[in-house]
Amino acid sequence: MKQILFVDDEQKILDGLKRTLRPIRHEWTMMFACGGEEALKVLEQSPVDVVISDMRMPGMDGAELLRRIQHQYPHVIRVILSGQSDKEMALQSIGATHLFLSKPCEKEVLQATIERACALRMLLKNDSLRALVGSMKSIPSMPRLYAEIKQLVESDQWSLQDITKIIELDVGMTARVLQVVNSAYFGTAKNVSTVEQAVNFLGVDLIQSLALSEHVFSKCPDHIAEMFPIDRLWSAGAGTGALAREIAKAEQRPAVEVEQAFIAGLLHDTGILMLAINCGKRYRATLENARARQLKIAQAEHEEFESTHAEVGAYLLGLWGVSESIVEAIALHHRPGESQASGFTPLTAVHAADVLYQEIHGSITGCPSSSLDLAYLERLKLADRLPKWRELATGLSQEAKP
Repeated sequence: MKQILFVDDEQKILDGLKRTLRPIRHEWTMMFACGGEEALKVLEQSPVDVVISDMRMPGMDGAELLRRIQHQYPHVIRVILSGQSDKEMALQSIGATHLFLSKPCEKEVLQATIERACALRMLLKNDSLRALVGSMKSIPSMPRLYAEIKQLVESDQWSLQDITKIIELDVGMTARVLQVVNSAYFGTAKNVSTVEQAVNFLGVDLIQSLALSEHVFSKCPDHIAEMFPIDRLWSAGAGTGALAREIAKAEQRPAVEVEQAFIAGLLHDTGILMLAINCGKRYRATLENARARQLKIAQAEHEEFESTHAEVGAYLLGLWGVSESIVEAIALHHRPGESQASGFTPLTAVHAADVLYQEIHGSITGCPSSSLDLAYLERLKLADRLPKWRELATGLSQEAKP
């Protein structure tokens, strides 16, 4: 049974939650804490899966509480529930918060959010990996692009189109912007799956605050270059995303699906970056083992971590509220046959784009390249489309040459 902890400084709010959620008491074990200090005492005494905290509380506010939970109990899923629109406080809490919900929140929305977040835990059955992902404050950005966006927003001459062009090239910035724009706290209840829509929706002021806040965008640490070429990681994401988009277009998919394919392709190897940053020596040894034994990177990761970079990246992005189609495409891009879908989806585009991009450019890790799941493509009756997709891959590669 799921263990859910609700935190608010007003007892009447907690009493109202108890009454509202009473019908689902057989599905969740619910605990209620009046304030941050009491919440920490509950966490000391009881296992908790999800903490849902009010933002504004006297003494220890919601942002501080979630930061302490992130440090002490990183495996716990952390949600802010607030009716306040204090932008600065919200930005300061982003690093420690997985999901933002507006207050008051309808029971159905609250229940669906918690159920989806808990279901994502199935992606990572390894407790230590869940804790590792839970401790991450951000997905770092490419140093050059990080510097470019900082310089741009500090100048007087920039447009949302300029910002979009930079963010679309960067894994970390794209992931963070999608988290913010898909948050009810920031004013939208609908799912946004494109960078352009996200940037336009958030607007000039909030985008500038995001770019300049030390809590939101961060530079990739230099030591990652010791494991693999950093530039190639971003290039592979951008190239795979672009090819996934073209494949989806060639299959005449709806516009939203085309853009989901691009975003999923851009972010598909996010987990490599996360593992490299958080498991430094251990991940370096995993890479060396894979290269020495000529193993595909996902196989070597599974041997060492009981999960792969695909599940690690999908888990965090899912917790951040990124759409299920994108999360599935990232989680299953090495094993698409596990999908229950009977037709073309963004997963199809990303799986094919990942393999076809590597056929031309090689693997960024120096390990053997990924392979096409022909049984999956034949099941979807799409195997005969491979020549066309390879043609698109070749065309994009030639266009990218200086």
